[in-house]
Amino acid sequence: METLARRTMTLAAFAGLATRPARAAMEFRICLDTPPYHFRNITLRRFVALIDQRLPGRFHFRVFESGQLYNDRDAIKGLLSADMEMAVPTIFQVARFVPDANITSLPMFYGLSPDVLYPVLDRTVIPLVAQSIERKLAVHVLKPALDLGYAHVSATNRSLTSSASVRGLKVRVPGGAGNVMRMRSQGAFPVVIPWSESPLALSQGNIDGIATTYETLQSGALWDVGIRYGYEEGAVFVQYVPMLRRDLWETFDNPTRDVFSESWLTAMIDGRALAIERQLAAKIAAVSHGVQIVEATSEQRSAERERLGELQKELAERFSIAPNVLVRTQASIDNLIS
Repeated sequence: METLARRTMTLAAFAGLATRPARAAMEFRICLDTPPYHFRNITLRRFVALIDQRLPGRFHFRVFESGQLYNDRDAIKGLLSADMEMAVPTIFQVARFVPDANITSLPMFYGLSPDVLYPVLDRTVIPLVAQSIERKLAVHVLKPALDLGYAHVSATNRSLTSSASVRGLKVRVPGGAGNVMRMRSQGAFPVVIPWSESPLALSQGNIDGIATTYETLQSGALWDVGIRYGYEEGAVFVQYVPMLRRDLWETFDNPTRDVFSESWLTAMIDGRALAIERQLAAKIAAVSHGVQIVEATSEQRSAERERLGELQKELAERFSIAPNVLVRTQASIDNLIS
């Protein structure tokens, strides 16, 4: 009887285990304001797929695209309000909350080539700025940053042959106080409006041009709303900064954190390659649609960087960029171009 009772209890225990509900997958919402075919979106879908492969059933990922939840400008507020678990805004939007993120808008970055940019950004700038972000905001930053690419100026009614060609033009810029000040120093009238409003503003003549990447220009088919000229100067290099809510990150054990970090690194590397491919294809598409593009010479880029450099101290102080961030970044650039 004792043996039978023990067996009965054992079976009951196993029955209890069998009927115990599995742990529900954690909802994980990601907010993007770009359309599904944009390479940022492709990269984020690749990122969550990699996590799903290694942690099956742990998360229920939902990628909200085309600004379904928030646009880039408001994504950080949405993240801090727990309306999402992850946001990937441009560094210009981060700069609205964290002054050190303005560093890439300073003149020292104007016209730099990729062989200088990547070591500076990956080894110096993003690690330093990530520390500043995490001190100021309740987030965890994944590293390195994801590229969008070089932003250039395009215009509707004026041929652009130098940085001075923008004088007197109303040019939409993607945010970032440094971008605004740079355009003003070149004689333009910078206008900060959401990307979604830019095509209509161009078609109605409310703005004369736009500072953006080739991919973004193509995604809006801006040649259909009047863009006819472009000046490829590499004025600024745009990156996206991936961040998760800190309260969520702190619930992850170390193996889960490793999966997120490693999955991001893999997806980011693929994303950067795709960004380069897409930007080149978008430039070719722009030319095929009649956009006349003038490429700045290395001499023109160096001369404009030197001219703008006279404003750098004033800009850095106005933006309240930490001295150690400024000094270490400038030294990193100088070591590579000297």
